[in-house]
Amino acid sequence: MGQEICLYVKLRPDSALSDDDIRQLFLARIARFKCPRHIVVINRIESLTELPKGPTRKILRRKLREHFASMQEQVQEA
Repeated sequence: MGQEICLYVKLRPDSALSDDDIRQLFLARIARFKCPRHIVVINRIESLTELPKGPTRKILRRKLREHFASMQEQVQEA
């Protein structure tokens, strides 16, 4: 199959946005088919506290893909 859009978000400590709030922000601005199907708020995950970055300070998308795949495996096992 193809790829799906997944959004990783790091909220400010004083922010109280839920996944649905973030999704509604997208739906108000872009078409439904362009909205991310999966939203991961890294502040709420123990295994990921910061976005993984390389020596050039770019976000390592490969690491995010690996993290998301492991999250999907845990969901399927449960």
